[in-house]
Amino acid sequence: MAAGVGWSGERRPRDAASNAYASRPAVEQRPFPEQSREAFRPPHPSLARPPAENAEARAKEIGGRLRYPIPDTRERRDMDVPYVIVDVKQGTRDWLEWRHNGVGASDAPVVMGENPWRSASSLLSEKRSIPRNTRQNSAMARGTRLEPTARKAYESRAGVSVRPLCLQSTTHSWMRASVDGISADGEALVEIKCGESVYRKTASSRRVPGYYYGQLQHILALTGNDSIDFWCWLPGRSGLRIPVGRNKKYIRRLVETERAFWMRVTGQD
Repeated sequence: MAAGVGWSGERRPRDAASNAYASRPAVEQRPFPEQSREAFRPPHPSLARPPAENAEARAKEIGGRLRYPIPDTRERRDMDVPYVIVDVKQGTRDWLEWRHNGVGASDAPVVMGENPWRSASSLLSEKRSIPRNTRQNSAMARGTRLEPTARKAYESRAGVSVRPLCLQSTTHSWMRASVDGISADGEALVEIKCGESVYRKTASSRRVPGYYYGQLQHILALTGNDSIDFWCWLPGRSGLRIPVGRNKKYIRRLVETERAFWMRVTGQD
């Protein structure tokens, strides 16, 4: 795994945004079944469970009880741990709250001014308010229904097994991502799209639409990976697999822009 690319392994002081986050209610985490943990190992050796007596203190590092608490500096002296897996199921109330209390991958194009349908100011107002369920339109609901089948089609094409997970940065506690698919070793990442419009655009240009670019680079910034697959799929059509590489220059700008945005959310600007 390309974990740690562009990230420092040294412990950094928590910034104001992190302190603001810590004051918010933590998402209640449920035990992770032993069978599931065995079937899907942590994506980095240093994310193995630490001794029980140290787990709570380490979990507080990013404001909540996490499935794989962060190792302390001594344990990660020779290795970088860019993210932890948060034990929350996508689509649930807990997930909505966790997602609301940070900057997610789908927020990135909005914050970067690359989303033609939404402004950063509207997202700012939403983040400052109480989290609410977002109603899905018919296209969004269809995409949600198709995603599991699309993921299986991707696995068949790519020759790798992936599963959806919620990830949170260990460097910036506000940086989160609900990834559509990540392999057990953390090497493979995929973002899945099942919409008619995005399929047409991607099939025509063989490129990722610009309004999704920030979303992909956000995931690469969080994970430290070098690439991610953009997978467009619809029933009865050939899947479109577009590999997207890490853009270091863009990521530097993205992280600073997202940091400034989150400071505005928390009133620290």
